[in-house]
Amino acid sequence: MGRINITWNWSDFVSWLSGGYRRAHWWHAGAILLLIVVFTCLLRWIGLSVAFFNPIGEAFGDLHFSDGFFYSHNIGVNVGEPVPDLVIVDLSGLQSREEIAARLSQVEACQPAAVGLDIIFAQASSVDRRADDSLSRVLVRMKDRLVIAANRTAPVPEFSFFSDGSYREGDVRLPDGVLRSFVPSEGSFSAEVLSAAGYTDIYSNKERLIDFRKAELYSYPSTEHLTAAGLQGKVVLVGDIGDLRDSHRAAVPINGKTRVSGVELFAQEIYTLSQGNYYRQPSRWLDMVLAVLLVYLFLVFVVCRIFDQGKPFNGLLVGFWQLLFIVVLFFVDWMLFFRAGIWLPPGATLIGLGFAGFAGELFYWIKSHCK
Repeated sequence: MGRINITWNWSDFVSWLSGGYRRAHWWHAGAILLLIVVFTCLLRWIGLSVAFFNPIGEAFGDLHFSDGFFYSHNIGVNVGEPVPDLVIVDLSGLQSREEIAARLSQVEACQPAAVGLDIIFAQASSVDRRADDSLSRVLVRMKDRLVIAANRTAPVPEFSFFSDGSYREGDVRLPDGVLRSFVPSEGSFSAEVLSAAGYTDIYSNKERLIDFRKAELYSYPSTEHLTAAGLQGKVVLVGDIGDLRDSHRAAVPINGKTRVSGVELFAQEIYTLSQGNYYRQPSRWLDMVLAVLLVYLFLVFVVCRIFDQGKPFNGLLVGFWQLLFIVVLFFVDWMLFFRAGIWLPPGATLIGLGFAGFAGELFYWIKSHCK
């Protein structure tokens, strides 16, 4: 059997890497990029128009690597580090407004920095006025540091029966899909709670990613006695953790749960805001321009060079470079996300790379048959 000699020559590798490049590749890459845009728009249109393809359309909107980043930090850990200045008082099991009023009186006695009440009470009772009055009295005493829930953006806006314009209100509307981000604008529940606690410069119209890395938020059950040592000077959120009507999907498990209550999600938002270490996200236009530029350069220096040479295994070579480019992209995104606090969504780039091989092969087939 003959011996196969494999020798490595760096100059040969560099020559192979750069060989076959022509200026015409810049024009070829533009045509291929146009094909990629057509394919993407067509697939997106099919996903929106035909029910059978809906999962494909949803995948375009749900491709969010931040889920994987946060999950990788939480994996193997049931809870994260405790958040010392933020606690939840759970009202699960308390049925009457009188019981809730008694619990809120305990919270008031502990002198918290601010209280966010994540419950919208229906209209005043025509039967039990005493319970309504007891609840109203304690809320009036807490008014200076209290934020009550309101749902201004619902089809029919919802407000508690005691809302008279004198209370600080926070909008508690949450999206129906997976919750990853929020906008801490004036009037939002999380921002108003922190403002009541004395935090400044928290209002913003910019979308913020919720920091899910530290998920332990201490919760006092309704049966546990409240003490000043546990609540004094802290931000306290009051809500019903066990209410299935207020259950939402989180991007990563929080204390082992992927569906959590609104009050727990607001706690994560407040933690994100109070730390002041936001994940900055470029505008959608900048993200798209960067994705187009990266895909275009990949087409010029990889796809066009390989297919233009007409060698065997063109598709395999393109696939290898696609995989390598994706690994590098993932690493750069990881570094930007956790080292620089910048979230650069790779979805558009990945879609473009995915179509690069097919669109390149189609373009050169058309080019060779139209001579």
